[in-house]
Amino acid sequence: MQTNKIVVITGASRGIDAATAKLFAQKGYGVCIHFLTDDMAAERLKEDILQYKVKCITVKADVSKACEVQRLFDTVDQELGCLSVLVNNVGILKTSAVLMKWTNKDLAKY
Repeated sequence: MQTNKIVVITGASRGIDAATAKLFAQKGYGVCIHFLTDDMAAERLKEDILQYKVKCITVKADVSKACEVQRLFDTVDQELGCLSVLVNNVGILKTSAVLMKWTNKDLAKY
């Protein structure tokens, strides 16, 4: 299946995000599986996605580092093309809070 639609899913190697990646692939999207630690899970997911006859790449990157985020998106541009959708799911909260109540000072902590 040829596609011009491209999705990047951060933290996509397992769980709900892996299922989301498969759903995008079923809909004909080229998929970038971003991950940080589980190389084997990312590669297994890539093999599953390739069965849908779409392009799929894996990119290991630490999104807390600007240079690695830049490399992630540069890789997507070079290997898949122009991004259509970003599912930005990566993040670790140090303190639980209702997002709507956050201040700029709270955001600066992260």
